[in-house]
This record gives sequence, C-alpha cells and structure tokens, in this order.
Amino acid sequence: MRVDRDAPNLPAFAALRTWIAQERAKDPLAGPKLGSQIALDKLVERLTTDRGVHAETLMARAGVVMGQSVQASLWAEALEAGQTRVQEVREVCCENGSRYLVGDPLNRRLTEGYGSPWELLKEAARQEGHEDVPNRDEMLLDGIRRLGTPAFGVPRVPEAHIPQALDREERQEFWWLIQPLCESCCSAPEEWPLLGGLIAARALRLVTSHLDPALAFQLAMDSAIDAAKIPLEPAAEGGAGPIPGRWPS
Repeated sequence: MRVDRDAPNLPAFAALRTWIAQERAKDPLAGPKLGSQIALDKLVERLTTDRGVHAETLMARAGVVMGQSVQASLWAEALEAGQTRVQEVREVCCENGSRYLVGDPLNRRLTEGYGSPWELLKEAARQEGHEDVPNRDEMLLDGIRRLGTPAFGVPRVPEAHIPQALDREERQEFWWLIQPLCESCCSAPEEWPLLGGLIAARALRLVTSHLDPALAFQLAMDSAIDAAKIPLEPAAEGGAGPIPGRWPS
C-alpha cells in the first residue's frame, strides 16, 4: 500500500474541511466526531471478511490507531514549533534490537484530562455497563515491562479473545490511512488523540453485542499503550509528511 501524501488536498477533503468549518460554530468537536466515524468505517471495511468482522481484532486495531494518534500529535506539534524532538520523550533500544519511545508526554496525552483517549474509552465502557476499569498507572507500568518481550503488542486478555496478529507494515498502513483524516478534520494536532479516542469509543459501542465491554476496553488500551511507543514511519519512500522516519536519539 502506498499512501498519497497529497490526499488532504483532494477535493473530497477540501469539501470536508469546508463543512467542518461551518459546523464548528455549533459544535467545536464537529471535526473529530465526523472524522472518527469515517475512520471507523474505513477500519471496518478493511477488516471485513466473508465471516464479518472479528470484534477483538477491531478493538485492537482501533487501539493501535489511538496510540499512534498520540505519538503523531506530539511529533506534529514539535515540528510546527521548529523542534527536532519532543522534550521528555526518548528512544530506547532493547537487547533484541527493537526500538521504542518512552516518556511522560506520551502517557499524559493518552490517559490524562477530559477528552483524552483513556477518558473517552472509559466513558464508552461505562455507558455499556462496565464501571470498574483497570488501574491506569498499573496498565502504563505493565506496558514498560513488556518492552522487548514476546508479550509486547499482545493485549492481556484470555487466549480465546486474542486478536489477529498485526505485522509492522500493516500497523503503519493503518496510521497512514487515518492521518489524512486527522489533518483534515482537526483544527490542530492536539485534537488528533481526541479523534483517535472517539474511533475506539465508537468501536466499543459497536462490538458490545458480541464482546464484553471490559474485554473491549482492555484490548483497545493495551494496544494503544504499546502502539504509542513504536516509532512511526513516513508514509512514502523518501517522503514527506509530518512524521519523520526516525525519532532523534
């Protein structure tokens, strides 16, 4: 899959931005709301087989996009400010050669504050009857423990509910699919995680007839916590775009 980096400039995206600009006067979140619905439709379309959509895999993929939106938003803000790195975020290399990003800005943007992906998903789970979400700090700490191990990237759910495996290329492709929507539907990069959180919240409501909301929450958040740590890559060879190929060390 090769993503067209000019996608946000296509007529359809221009019309989308015009409509959102008009609607923001009535609803400041009109852009992220619409973008999240379009994005979820795209995810469902990509995951649909002749047997339908695997609920666990949909939640995990939505979580991956949620985590990627956090990392990408920090990168975009840094680049807009003329910076070459995000303060307090560093790259670590494990013994197996895998590279990850760690730092409080990733965790804060993912889990803290009204409108954070964590709060959006938590509220969606509550509305579906699940009040007792896991401990946030413990989930974040467990994400650190999994770095460089076979457990990394595998949500902590019963074996019968493990989602389909996601390779590196497919993981990147999901973000390249969603990023043009973030750019077109959000007023600033800081809204990208809001859009990502709304994708996962919508997905949770969609799957609860087949999947317990507690499991749906765990699938999405574990996936998001891990995905936020995997360095994003450019959308085209040699290319362009707000996401550099390597996070400066």
